Amino acid sequence: MKISLKTLGEYLDLEGLSIKEIVDTITVKGVEIEGVEKLAEGDHLVIGKVLECEKHPDSDHLHVCKVDVGTGISTIVCGAPNVAKGQKVIVSLPGAHLPAKGIVIQKGVIRGVPSEGMICSLLELGVSEKYLSEEQKAGIEVLTNDAPVGNNDPLAYLGLDDTLFELKPTPNRGDVLSFISFVYEASAALNRPLKKDLEPVTLSNQKEATYTIKSETSKCPRAALKAVYGCKIKPSPRWLQATLMSYGVRSINNVVDIGNYVMLLVGQPLHMYDAKKLVSHDFVIKCGYKGPFKALDEQEYQLLEDDILVTNGNQNGCLAGIMGSDATKIDDNTTDIVIESAEFNDIQIRTTARRLLLLSEAATRFIRGIDYTRSCYALDLACQLLIELADAKTIEKTTTFGDFTPKNVKVNLSLSKTNAVLGTSFTLKDLAEVFTRLRFDYSMQGDNFLVSIPSYRNDITISEDLIEEVIRIKGFENLKETYPTDFTTGGYNARQHQRLLVREHLVEQGLYESLTYSLENAKYSGDFNVLSINKGAKPIKLLSPITVDHEVLRQSLIPSLLQAINGNNVRSIKDVAFFETSKMYYNDKEYEQLGIAISGYLKPNKWPVTNTSDFYTVKGLVISVLNLLGIQDTRYSLVKVEPDNPYFHPGKSAYLKSGNIIFGVIGEVHPNMLKKYEVGPTVVAELDLAYLLDTKTSKIKFSAPSIYPTITRDIAIVIKDEIETGDLLRVIKKSGKSLVKNAEVFDIYQGSNLDAGYKSVAITISYEDAKKTLTDAEVNAVHTLIIEALEKTFNAKLRA
Repeated sequence: MKISLKTLGEYLDLEGLSIKEIVDTITVKGVEIEGVEKLAEGDHLVIGKVLECEKHPDSDHLHVCKVDVGTGISTIVCGAPNVAKGQKVIVSLPGAHLPAKGIVIQKGVIRGVPSEGMICSLLELGVSEKYLSEEQKAGIEVLTNDAPVGNNDPLAYLGLDDTLFELKPTPNRGDVLSFISFVYEASAALNRPLKKDLEPVTLSNQKEATYTIKSETSKCPRAALKAVYGCKIKPSPRWLQATLMSYGVRSINNVVDIGNYVMLLVGQPLHMYDAKKLVSHDFVIKCGYKGPFKALDEQEYQLLEDDILVTNGNQNGCLAGIMGSDATKIDDNTTDIVIESAEFNDIQIRTTARRLLLLSEAATRFIRGIDYTRSCYALDLACQLLIELADAKTIEKTTTFGDFTPKNVKVNLSLSKTNAVLGTSFTLKDLAEVFTRLRFDYSMQGDNFLVSIPSYRNDITISEDLIEEVIRIKGFENLKETYPTDFTTGGYNARQHQRLLVREHLVEQGLYESLTYSLENAKYSGDFNVLSINKGAKPIKLLSPITVDHEVLRQSLIPSLLQAINGNNVRSIKDVAFFETSKMYYNDKEYEQLGIAISGYLKPNKWPVTNTSDFYTVKGLVISVLNLLGIQDTRYSLVKVEPDNPYFHPGKSAYLKSGNIIFGVIGEVHPNMLKKYEVGPTVVAELDLAYLLDTKTSKIKFSAPSIYPTITRDIAIVIKDEIETGDLLRVIKKSGKSLVKNAEVFDIYQGSNLDAGYKSVAITISYEDAKKTLTDAEVNAVHTLIIEALEKTFNAKLRA
């Protein structure tokens, strides 16, 4: 938002302050002024009158003009297409400096004709083209007939002798998007008194209201309406055009300009409807419409049911808080006007405006928060200006919906808390001075202040907010430099160390660590949610997502990793191995998960003697991670996923379970999911990393290698096909107790000589005693116990 220094000086005593002092002080006090510019610049300027205008004898586009500049008649060669006899114009005399063009005007000869100056356009004087009409941009500026010839300050005459401040307020300071609230802020920051404030508006002879307004949505808690009749559309007076230009707004016509002026002054956006284009006298604000909406810019936008609309009968009159409808807009033939003023939900306005790319001045103010207590004042002020500037004949009384009573926010703050938080030694007088400068009413009891917060300062709700006000107004130089009294030694804690070990271990195994967005497209939400922590969890959706691909917080790492694999595959990188650790947010809690995804070979292999990565590849990686964390295989089990699992291949995937808790999953991605994510065969794993890091494990104990020989026995047993080999190994180790050093499967056979539904599993069992050499009798005894245990537990039969 731009602020006019000239207008600021009308409301605030700035005598003796330089522009630099004003800018630096206000910025340091909390409202940044990020730019300073002149509205227009130039010296040696004068208002002249074109007495003669003849074609140049040696040019088809130049004119030779005789111009009365007050002190004499000057000959000026002009190339503007609109120059004509009798015009009042702006003349730059010889020696004039025009910073916008970087030139100094000199006497000269143009194609044989002497020229003693230049007739100027506003562009040449530095006025931004966004404020000018096409006619103004194409030629010189033609002044009104009452412009005084010889006036040597035409910029002041036009109201363009102004300096503009470009504000960059923080998101919580929406109040300073209202000029009058910025005046209050500048008064407190500069410690200067107000010269004037908002003037009360008194409208006489108002007729009874014939229009009604109501809201059927909680997104509009209050609204007001006023009708005005007999207006005339015409250009705005020069003062209003210059004022709007100083705010950075281009003049349209008197009625539209009045609406913009009121919004800029008090911060309350207004919307004006052509009353003769309305189909009803009843306005209803509501949600629920889904379909096209043609706006004032003549563009058609697709609205959703959550968007707020101001309706009139069966007509959509306005996309609330953002832009009006083309069907009810003000035009050159408008005479009767209905003005609406309301408060709309900031979150919904932000969502709609960003989705439709319509971040209007009105939307910006609703998003930052308005002072709804000014809504009716804004209507009255607009009506008063319509009477003065648009010749309005009849005004109706205001009709309202909702409660416009101020919220009466009060905040307690003690002097002791203020000094304790800031480390200062302020007095009661210091705090009282701050609240007085800020126009905050207060009462005192002991060292405690009960402060009444003005309705326009909706950023202040707690005592800490007031403490911030105290220090920014008193000055940050009051904060004393202090140094930490306790110093700590940096380093990882135990949990961070474990996490780092896991990451380094996976890198050593040939995987690349990835870093993907924690936000994802809603179409992927819920995919691969099979762990106990995220199964059935509802996604957290952003209120205002930047894009549809980043609208919900992810619950699983696998979709992100699959998209990363797809990105590599389309670039002809077929062997991809990624892992990622990241925090997740769902069920109102924070979780940490580890994801692994491998497509192709884990490590590049130019000799295709082995298959690409499969279930056993990712299983080995996961088991190595568990071993690294000290979690032995006796503390978990592998269980096949359900046959109808939509995310994992049912015959090549398994859950990792501890009791009833599923803390991990490993396996091949289901063919349907491969198609959805557009990737080739891929194996993945996901672990509840927080659960693993929280698992208590025994300290690793060192044991010296045995000096005694190991004895091995091979067995082949026939079991039912559904029995898992992992269960066999657990029974073997349990039955053999301390003498079984290891048990490994080295062959699985299914085929002839075996009944259907059965398989033969060949296992090597290694026996060892750390204290002595085992005898055959001792090994045979334990071996027999193992075979009996297998027969009893699984109905296993030794294969001949």
